[in-house]
Amino acid sequence: MESLRNKTAELTNKFKEGKPKIAICIPLYNSVTANWLIQFMRFLKANENKYNLKIYLHEQQPVSESRNSLAMMALSKNPDYIFWMDSDNSIPEDAINHLIFTMLEKNADLVTGLYFSKTPPYYPILRKYQ
Repeated sequence: MESLRNKTAELTNKFKEGKPKIAICIPLYNSVTANWLIQFMRFLKANENKYNLKIYLHEQQPVSESRNSLAMMALSKNPDYIFWMDSDNSIPEDAINHLIFTMLEKNADLVTGLYFSKTPPYYPILRKYQ
């Protein structure tokens, strides 16, 4: 519980010093649909005041090479968090909040969100590996 308090304090300090830096990495496939683009713009609008967002897009085949390139680009800017999504995912507007606070609550280094419903409540699934 003490480490959760420390991490919560650390996150609060980041908010006081400035918005946490979040790299959003998206490997692009053959095409991006208009519906996905509209949904993604809503997601960005909902989070623009909470976080310092930097979007990284990369199109390359195979997709594993695209993911590696995105990771290198994002890590070169030293973000506080890296948020991965695919160009065919529909992401709830509060996904970043849920993932960060799940990390803090569970003292995890990594969390993943798997959303199985299209209506609230959306809860990420946490897996902790030792």
